[in-house]
Amino acid sequence: MELHQVLPPDSFPNRTVTLILSNNKIQELRNGSFTGLSTLERLDMRNNIVSRIEPGAFLGLLALKRLDLSNNRIGCLNVDIFKGLTSLVRLNLSGNMFSSLAQGTFDSLVSLKTLEFQTPYLLCDCNLLWLLHWIKDNNVGVKDTSCSYPRSLQGQLITSTKPELFTCGKDTHTHTHTHTWSYNYSSP
Repeated sequence: MELHQVLPPDSFPNRTVTLILSNNKIQELRNGSFTGLSTLERLDMRNNIVSRIEPGAFLGLLALKRLDLSNNRIGCLNVDIFKGLTSLVRLNLSGNMFSSLAQGTFDSLVSLKTLEFQTPYLLCDCNLLWLLHWIKDNNVGVKDTSCSYPRSLQGQLITSTKPELFTCGKDTHTHTHTHTWSYNYSSP
């Protein structure tokens, strides 16, 4: 079965423990996409084209321990996106399109032990400094995640980089990833 575009709510049996939806063409996760899957422990959504995750998409996944959202097109994460995932132990966000993460994004992940978020756009500046403190305070292991920008930090592992180097200012050269949309319009 190949899934396209949007994952509709109530798509799977209630007693599902492992759900592998990798290598499909899922574009969006809507509020309630996984409703009724309270026994789900592993959700693999890697290698899709997810660009939008609505708040509440993971609501009710009380037993979820592993979530893989790697290699999608996620450009930003709502600060409440992982709310309620209190059993989550491992999260992989690598290979997406975000350059930063909002403070508090992982606050509700009280059981998290392993985090991966390598992206070719990761900007290690003052806006990401909170994450260094959060990783240390919560004893979370970060796998294979290095800075992409600024150039002075390019290739350095985020957990090995000194916090005082996460700065913002006029000397910081940033990279912005943008999309250009165009359309033709002709009046009658």
